[in-house]
Order: sequence, then structure tokens, then C-alpha cells
Amino acid sequence: MKKLFSLFLIIALVFATGCTDYKSQVEELQSTLSELEASVKETEKDITWLRKKNESLEDTIDQLRSDLSHKNNIIDQKNDRIAELESQLSTLKQASSQSPSAHTYPQQSSTSQSSYRSAATPNTAPTPDNTSYTVYVTDTGSKYHRLGCGYLSRSCNSISLAKAQQMGYSPCSRCY
Repeated sequence: MKKLFSLFLIIALVFATGCTDYKSQVEELQSTLSELEASVKETEKDITWLRKKNESLEDTIDQLRSDLSHKNNIIDQKNDRIAELESQLSTLKQASSQSPSAHTYPQQSSTSQSSYRSAATPNTAPTPDNTSYTVYVTDTGSKYHRLGCGYLSRSCNSISLAKAQQMGYSPCSRCY
């Protein structure tokens, strides 16, 4: 009986020791699982934040592309205006070289001729009935100018004299 009791005691100890090892392993695995779940939640928060940040950056990129397109359109308009002005300058140079003392102008309508003459006469104000020629305004000023005026160094937009007057622009004291 003592042998049986000893055998029973040995079996109980082996069983208790084996169960304890499994129990500690299960607790350890549960602890690892909890840590991993917390890590997954943090990663999900990071992913959500990164998605929002990505959307914001994509919106910024779209806005910048739109701004770039608008600026390119402005550049194209300015380049067209430069080509137009270069053509006018070339025409004026040709007219000037053909007869420098006579101040002749290319054959165009009388309105265009008066516009050339007005641009070539530096200190005369336009007459009230002659408002069809081109004057130049700046982006921020309240005066209209002749081409070549020093006040046109930063910006130069061409409009008709009539429109400039209608918009409330008055003549520049330097070039009119």
C-alpha cells in the first residue's frame, strides 16, 4: 500500500508539474496576444492618420496643379502679348527706317494711325473724342500709361483708352 501510495504521489506530482507548465505557457501566450492586439490597434490608428494625411496631400497636389495650369495660361497670354508687341515694334522700326524724318506709320485704319501717333507723342494727353487707342495699366495702379513709361516696370496690361477711362483710370503725370 505504501508503494501504491508512493506511486500515486509520484503520478500526482508529475501531473501537477506538467499542468503547471502548460498553464504558464498559456498565460504567457495570452500576454503576448494582448500585446499584439494593442500593437494592431496602434498600427490601425497610424494607418488612419496616414490615410487622412495622404488625402490632404492629394488635395494640395490637385490645388497646386490647378494653380500651375492657371499660371501657365497667364504665361501663354503674356507670351502672346509679347509677340504682338514685338510685331508692333518691328513695324514701327520698319516705318522709322524708311522715312525717319517724316514720321510715317504703316498703312492702317485712321484709328490705328492715330494710336501710333499718340504713342509716339510723349507729352500730349488724348483728346476726349479719340479714345480708341491702346493704353497700359498696372496690376495695382490707378493710372493709365503709354508703352515705355517707367511705371510699367513690374506689370503691364494693355486695354483701350475708353475702357481705362470707364474703369476709372486717369492719365499718368509722367507720360501724359
